[in-house]
Amino acid sequence: MDYQQIYTNEDWYGNAHLGRCPGTRLYPQYKDWLVGKILDIGCGRGHTVELLRREGFICDGIDQVNINQDMLVGDVTKPLCIDSEDYTTCLCIDVIEHIPEDIIDGLFDNFKLFDKQIFSIHNGPSVHKGEELHVNRKPFDEWRSKLSQHFNITHEITIHEEQVLYHSNKII
Repeated sequence: MDYQQIYTNEDWYGNAHLGRCPGTRLYPQYKDWLVGKILDIGCGRGHTVELLRREGFICDGIDQVNINQDMLVGDVTKPLCIDSEDYTTCLCIDVIEHIPEDIIDGLFDNFKLFDKQIFSIHNGPSVHKGEELHVNRKPFDEWRSKLSQHFNITHEITIHEEQVLYHSNKII
């Protein structure tokens, strides 16, 4: 999927000003979990990073799209082009379901570089021009099993039947 094209041509996609950015929308649920310097992995337009900076956090964002010159650009399923020791918390809101199963472990390996992980999964359909954007949808029971192989989930909040927010403090 060419997300650069979607972000460039579809102003609504991931746009917090239009209520379409889950990172800003879910902020009240995860704000108390944020610690230290934060990296938003899969930051899209960077609206969540901008919100966190306004709230007083030191935060950077990285995504494969180049839509906001204040964000880093890179493949979040490959080793990150940052010094992870500079960060305490990684944030990854509604990105996992966009990553194909055969490369999802690369994203999870990046999560493991940080002391704390905050992430969500949106399991509902997301179709754009006839193409499903959520290429890695599975029942939440399967997600829990997969996540437990990588993380010690300390908090799990069901936002609605198709979206769950997770917090992990320690890597297994």
